[in-house]
Amino acid sequence: MPDEQHTFTGQIGIHYPLHVLNRYSLPELIELAESAWRAMGPLGFSQVWTNDNLEYRSVLVSSAALVARLPVKLGTAVTVPYFRNPVDLAMAFATISELTGGREISLGLGPGSRSILRHQVDRTEPLGIMAELATALRTLFAGDTLQCRDIPILSSYFHMSAAQYALRFRARAPIRLYYGPSLLKPAVLELVARH
Repeated sequence: MPDEQHTFTGQIGIHYPLHVLNRYSLPELIELAESAWRAMGPLGFSQVWTNDNLEYRSVLVSSAALVARLPVKLGTAVTVPYFRNPVDLAMAFATISELTGGREISLGLGPGSRSILRHQVDRTEPLGIMAELATALRTLFAGDTLQCRDIPILSSYFHMSAAQYALRFRARAPIRLYYGPSLLKPAVLELVARH
C-alpha cells in the first residue's frame, strides 16, 4: 500500500485552565495565547477556552480580554451556574459577543466539582439548576423575556425578586450552549438530550 499523505481538516484550540495557570498574570496569558495563535493559526488554531473558578481569575474578564486580542472563537469549559445569576451571565456573554467580530461563543455549562464547591457555595439541585439555566440563557439570548416562574429554583437561589427580566440589547455573535457534567448519569444524559 503506498504512503498516503493525510491532511488535518479540523480545528485546533487551546484551553486555559485559569486555576492551573494562576501563576501567570492576565497580560501574560494573553501573550501566551497570541504566541500560540501566531504559531498555529495557519494550521487551524481557531478557539480559546477558559474555565470558571471562584478563587482564580475571572472567566468573564479573561474571556473578554482574549477575544478582544485574538481572532478566535471563545469557549468556556465550564461556567458554573452557582456563581452568578442567569441574567448577569447572559448579559456578560452577550456583551463579550460584541468583541468577537461575530465569531461563535461556546458557553460550556456544568454543575462544578462537588469536592471544590462544597467549600464555596450551596450546590442546590444540580440537575434542576442546569435545566433552568439552559432555559434562562436560551430565552435571554433569543431576545425574549424571561419569566421567573419558569425558573423557580434559580429565582429562589439568587433571590430574584422581579417577575421577569430581559436584555435590552442583542448578542452580536452566536452563543451555543454545551454541557460538561461532572458525572454521566442517566438523569444527566436525559437533561442534555432535552436541552
